[in-house]
Amino acid sequence: KDRLYAPSVARILDGMLGIFNRAVDMNARLAAMGEKTASASALVNRAPDLGVVVTNELKLIEANDEALRSFAHAGPLQEIAGIVRLRTHQAETWLRKATLQLARRQPLTEDRHFFFYKDRTWIMTVTSVLDNPGVGGSALFPARPLFLVLLRDLAAEQVAARDDGFARHFGLTPAEWTMCRDFLLGFDLAEYADRQAITRETARGRLKTIFAKTGTNRQAELIALLIKTC
Repeated sequence: KDRLYAPSVARILDGMLGIFNRAVDMNARLAAMGEKTASASALVNRAPDLGVVVTNELKLIEANDEALRSFAHAGPLQEIAGIVRLRTHQAETWLRKATLQLARRQPLTEDRHFFFYKDRTWIMTVTSVLDNPGVGGSALFPARPLFLVLLRDLAAEQVAARDDGFARHFGLTPAEWTMCRDFLLGFDLAEYADRQAITRETARGRLKTIFAKTGTNRQAELIALLIKTC
């Protein structure tokens, strides 16, 4: 550089480069602070849910106390090298797909996911934290898409112990109510069929009847209705 420019010009360029580097560093710090602020705000009053804010690569930005306890005590959420992971493959696959859809501003195929872990049924939802591009970022460092992930323990054992008021309301038979209860406990259709010693086809027919009686079309809708009504 000194060979290309006169000493006085080189000193000016050094000074300009220093100013530029400090500006870049400041913008990076401001962008990170914006992400932290938005993430902390999204997690306010989320207890008793497990809550984390992540990027679409599932990089952890912020976690509430319940999520931190899950990390420490083998809960359904874990953190490995700064990345949020779920302990069931199906749940993590759903989360990765959901965050990718939201990052692309596409509607979610399913707005919630139910999974079974350690004798409990969990429901997981994901929403965008920063809906407006640039909010929480800067010109040099635009805000990354961030997502609020919430997990709720549905206390399956308590749900199973409730009376069959749902069954009476929708006119379900005992066998149909047992299927609904098993879904809340985390069993899938095949597992229900095995537990009841019936064929998969019989189980599918029973589920279609339940859909017709309850006005639902998918198993996720049925479970959501059970949670709301029971």
